[in-house]
This record gives sequence, structure tokens and C-alpha cells, in this order.
Amino acid sequence: SHADAPAFAYDLCLRRIPDARRARLRLDTWRVAINGAEPVRAETVDRFAEAFAPYGFHPGAMRPSYGLAECTLAVTTPPLHETPGRVVADRDALAEGVVKPSPAGRTLLSCGRPIPGINVSIVSPTTREQLPEDLVGEIRVTGWGVARGFHGDPAKMTELLTGDLGFFHDGELYITGRLKDVIIVRGQNYHPVDLEQVAERADPQIRPGCLAAFQDGDSVGMVCEVRGNQSEAELAEMATTIQRAISETFQLKLDVIALVQPGSVPKTSSGKVRRNECGRRLAAGELRVRHRAERTVVSARVSAAAAKPMLRFLLGRVVGVPVTQLDDHVPFADYGLDSKGAHELAGELERLLGTPVPSSMIFDYPTISDLAKALESE
Repeated sequence: SHADAPAFAYDLCLRRIPDARRARLRLDTWRVAINGAEPVRAETVDRFAEAFAPYGFHPGAMRPSYGLAECTLAVTTPPLHETPGRVVADRDALAEGVVKPSPAGRTLLSCGRPIPGINVSIVSPTTREQLPEDLVGEIRVTGWGVARGFHGDPAKMTELLTGDLGFFHDGELYITGRLKDVIIVRGQNYHPVDLEQVAERADPQIRPGCLAAFQDGDSVGMVCEVRGNQSEAELAEMATTIQRAISETFQLKLDVIALVQPGSVPKTSSGKVRRNECGRRLAAGELRVRHRAERTVVSARVSAAAAKPMLRFLLGRVVGVPVTQLDDHVPFADYGLDSKGAHELAGELERLLGTPVPSSMIFDYPTISDLAKALESE
């Protein structure tokens, strides 16, 4: 049998089909399971294969694919006799448009090779120059399957610039995100899906695939759908954990984190997250927000030079490390500072400075040097 669905549908099967119903399934005849219409997550593919293998599902049936309506849907898909490739790419290099292997990077799944009659290339979004393998650019499609134009638009297309970002590796196409969704902070590029995947692992009650990272001017925000009936204090702790995970992984500070009711994050009919629309709705007060955390600044009452020895003393006392063994540029987490310790450190700073210091600031500026500069400049 042959069945296709967007990536979120496979996540939905994992969440909504209980063991009792799975026991009645017979999936050994499922030969082709197309997975497309939105970025294919390696984690979902692996979990689905593991969860349904006892009921006959063969991992080789999963076929991550790429397509869009302007190309009568199909653009690339893995041939039946090939196992889709994987690339584990360094996140920082990927943000710069270069695919560099890294054992602790972002795992990307191949969407296969172009179908016969369709030509796919990767081009620079600015110069339109074709790029070689392992360089990220905009996906360009030509061939018989490309629509001649759009209804009501007399211009005819000779090529389709998809707005999707990706690269070729060993002749296979990999998707990294959408051009319009890229977040740029101080000249550094961040793919929203990277931020979202790190954030969703911060707490098991965050719904996978139901997050949106977006940029509004100079502000970077994150919206996360959350299950359960947590208290305000528990939601605040969850937001702090998300901020810490993003800060430690990307050295990026989120300006706003909104924890919302399930079903709040807007998506297209095929399940793609509408990130910019999500940011607009948050600003307009149209989301069902359960908790909102914003990055707070404090009024400095100490110079950076004076703050450093004070911070060394306080940090050493909280984590139990001699002051002489503390390095101003080593992340607090490397010394074992957890969320409880961050609250304690923030409290001690409040007492000494005589002004509120949110614990989130400890994660926003996760080294002695960074925090000292923040206390001086903000």
C-alpha cells in the first residue's frame, strides 16, 4: 500500500494512537509512506519507526520528500531501492550557509533526488549564482512539472524560485528552512527550526512541532504550545528553562517567550508553522497565552570592573568552587549552576545592588564577563 502525509501527521499518530489500538494494526503491507509538505524531522521518523515496527511497519517504507503546489506537488523523493541519507551538520556553520559535519549538530534527512523531468539547483539568494554541493542556498526548480504561471498574473514562469533553503549532498536534496523565516541578529543567521527543536526538548509538556520562533524588528520571540495544568510558578520555570537552553546552545537571548494553549500556533492547511503570522498574533493579543516572559533589564549600579570580583565571589559561593578556579569566560553551566542556583545568584545580586535582578538574566548573560558588562551597560 501507499500513503502520504505531512510530517505533523506522523507526530499525531505517535501522540494519539494508544497501545491498545496499535495492537490491532497490521502495517506490513505499507510499502511507501511519503513524508512531506513541511520540514521532515529525523526524531519523528526514528520514533515512528520504533513505535510501529512491532506492528509490521518497515523503516525503509518512510520516504521523506519535497514538493510544492507550483510543481504539481512532486519535486524530489528517494527511489525505492535507496535508503534516504542523513547529515549531522554543525549548527554555526549551517547558519553561515556551509554544511560541516559535527557529531553534536543538527540532524537533517535527505528528501531524495529530483523526479525525472524536474531539474533542481541551489542558488545564491542574492546573486542567483548556482552553488555547489554542501552550500546552502535557495532551491530553484525548472522542468515539465513547473506551472506556467499564477491565475490572474500574465507573467509566465520559466523557473521557480521556491523561497525554501537547502543544499545538495551526494546528489540528494536536504531542506534547512524558509528564506523569509531566517532570524538575523548582529549579522548572525539562525534557522527558526533549530531554535524550536532545542526549545521543545526543554520540557516534556511542550508540544513537538507546535512552536514558532520569529523576529519582529530587533526582537526575537518564541511561542510554545504547552499541555497540562501547570501553575504560574511552574510555567515561569519552564520559560526560564527554555531561555537557558537557547542561551547555552546558540548564545542568543530571546526577548519574549509565550507559553500558549494547544492549538494556538497558526499553521497552513498542510501543517507548516506560520511563524511571522504567529508573531503578529502575539503582538495583537490574539493568542491564548498562559504565561509570557520578557527579557528584563536592570539599572546598573556597578561598573564592569567592580562587578567581576563580586560575581566571582557570589558564583563561587553558590556552586562551591574556589574563586581562584573561576574563569570569567567559562559558562556558568560548566560550573554546575542549575536553575535553583541561578535564582540564588540573582537574589544575592538583588541584595547587593539594591535593584531587581531577574533569574533569566543569569541565562541571558551566562559568563562572569558577559554578566558584568550587562550590569554596566543596561
